[in-house]
Amino acid sequence: MANQLINLIQKKLNSFEYVLNSIVEETLQDNKKLLTDLNREQLMSGLLSDNTPTPPYSIYTLEMRELSGKPYNRNITLFDTGDFQSFFGIDVENGLLDFYSLDWKSEMLIQEYGKYIFGLTEENFDKAFNEIRPIVKEKIEKWIAEK
Repeated sequence: MANQLINLIQKKLNSFEYVLNSIVEETLQDNKKLLTDLNREQLMSGLLSDNTPTPPYSIYTLEMRELSGKPYNRNITLFDTGDFQSFFGIDVENGLLDFYSLDWKSEMLIQEYGKYIFGLTEENFDKAFNEIRPIVKEKIEKWIAEK
């Protein structure tokens, strides 16, 4: 009986890394909206994923935004019509997150503002981790409980 228990534990431990990676990847896939929403919130608060501020608006843009009733008393948010941010997506592969936008302006905006328009600051990564951790924990506990 003890040998059966030891064999079961060894079998579980041998597959744990694969299962853990699968669970994390699945959970990230299921929580893409959370991740892209955090990326949007960063930009709307004038922050890039490397935690540096976006540049300030030009005087001309400030005047145009004020005249059109759009917020103008902050740094660039990369939100004018909303198209760029509404096409945000994320690919998850091998635990790596690849943020993007399918909007036609994406490449131009990357050229102008840098690759850090996509991704999460450390603070937002921590927020996402704290949201996702209980889900991962529950799935791992369920897997451990299975025979």
